[in-house]
Amino acid sequence: MQKLFYTVEEVMKVLNLGKNNVLELCRSKHKGFPAIQIKRKYLINVKLLNEWTDKITKDKTFQIIDHNKFN
Repeated sequence: MQKLFYTVEEVMKVLNLGKNNVLELCRSKHKGFPAIQIKRKYLINVKLLNEWTDKITKDKTFQIIDHNKFN
């Protein structure tokens, strides 16, 4: 059976991002990031995550800003 959703930890591995960056994407829904929240847990749709990464790769405009650099 194929997975329908990734956990935050799985997305961290797939996208090679840290936990704070993945959580920021989940909270902000940046450019349509496909996360849903169930209670305190985020789940990310596998199929839509692949489509999202294709889209942002084509746009070439995606950037995660490290807000801590400015504090």
